[in-house]
Amino acid sequence: MQRYRKLLLSLELHKIPFHAVTTVPHCSSSLPSPTPLLMPKLFVLLSYAIHTLTAARQAYTPDCIWRNRDHFFSGTDAIIDFLTRKWEKEKEYRLRKELFAFGDDKIAVQFWYEFKDAQSGKWTRCYGLEDWTFAEDGKMRKRQMSGNNIEISEAERWFKEGVDVNSVDISEAHW
Repeated sequence: MQRYRKLLLSLELHKIPFHAVTTVPHCSSSLPSPTPLLMPKLFVLLSYAIHTLTAARQAYTPDCIWRNRDHFFSGTDAIIDFLTRKWEKEKEYRLRKELFAFGDDKIAVQFWYEFKDAQSGKWTRCYGLEDWTFAEDGKMRKRQMSGNNIEISEAERWFKEGVDVNSVDISEAHW
């Protein structure tokens, strides 16, 4: 229950409505009702989405395996190092994830995110899929991500400041 309270606090602090993480846009199903075993899984999603290294450190098993495009590594320290470098490069990061499928210990999501490159100042949108496998305690023990970047102009951005990323109509052409 303590992790459940942490999740609710995190949601409240970052102004993320709880329904945003328990409902699935463009899908008639939704995540199961919040339970102590589900909360850590949602916490992983949120810790990544809100760029909180402290939360991310608590969300993964010590030997968690990651594949992010062409980067393969394992362990919490390697994950934190990777996220630190990624978040230093990707500024004004705006992310939308949608549940693609889930089972007892697995969740798959499709995602879209936009960021401004810290050095070039150019905007990029990434399209991709992730699959996560969880340990019995609810912490992530494996994450795989495949994504494709495209450079976009300011005018082409979907997730501009003040826009609710979940309200943007993303057509099937972008799935």
